[in-house]
Amino acid sequence: MAPLEPRDLAIIGEAGCRELLDDPPSWPTLSDAALVKLSLVVMTELGLPAEDFGGRILPLYRLAVNRLHPFERRYLYDALRYRVTTGESSPDVLLPVLREETLGELVTDAIGPFVLNHAPVKGDRLAGARTVIGMFLRGEAQERAWLFAGLLNLGDRKVVALLDELRHELDKREIVEVALNPAVGIHACVAEFWLGWLEAAVGDLDAPTSAIALGLAVLPDTRNAERVTDLTWTGSRPRSRPVRRSRKDWEFAEFARTLKPRIEAVATHLSEHDIGARLCAAWGLSSPLPTN
Repeated sequence: MAPLEPRDLAIIGEAGCRELLDDPPSWPTLSDAALVKLSLVVMTELGLPAEDFGGRILPLYRLAVNRLHPFERRYLYDALRYRVTTGESSPDVLLPVLREETLGELVTDAIGPFVLNHAPVKGDRLAGARTVIGMFLRGEAQERAWLFAGLLNLGDRKVVALLDELRHELDKREIVEVALNPAVGIHACVAEFWLGWLEAAVGDLDAPTSAIALGLAVLPDTRNAERVTDLTWTGSRPRSRPVRRSRKDWEFAEFARTLKPRIEAVATHLSEHDIGARLCAAWGLSSPLPTN
């Protein structure tokens, strides 16, 4: 194919997109708008076989990540997300985002529509989450800490239970990234995840205790933190839309009281840099130790 002038792919159609897909050297000649259009068509409309995923789809999206402005990548992601949540496309169209995207907020945001719209595999409702976990363990994602954060922020107790077995895979920098990842509301199982990890880390001189404590300390600062929810997600395509089912709700102060003995006990081991006192203050509890 001859070098392409920047153009609008809307006039090319499916056949033209297939021709372009077969000619990777021509991709850099596309305008940014055309690259967005080609990526969207390839990922959602061409019905390519699975073997094309690593051979052509991932390299195309990788080029988009390297070339496009974050605003344009957000536009592409929003279009993909819309097609998944409306049932027009398989959640698998989000796999390139999960693997190649370097904008962490897009990676984390893509976890929800991918996992919650993923069809069960042999009755396994967590098949989508297990796919993401496999990606995390194999080191396939550019931003694996954001993968972890996205799964954690779902707030689903069964998904978070899987993360308990993976937490040791995170280094200190990644733990901080997960801790500071913006969430909406407090989920009981997420608070218990951080507190259980912190309890296990106390006394371990090699554990990144301060980073783990940060994860618990910042939860009360999240949006809609006035209530704490214990929930599960039910329903997967093609049978039903994802449904958020709450098992129990607490007022924040009420939930904090349920954790009070554990937080205060662990805080006695975190006197360095007033970590324990700051942790108690974040949860509205009295500190067992005076501040420096």
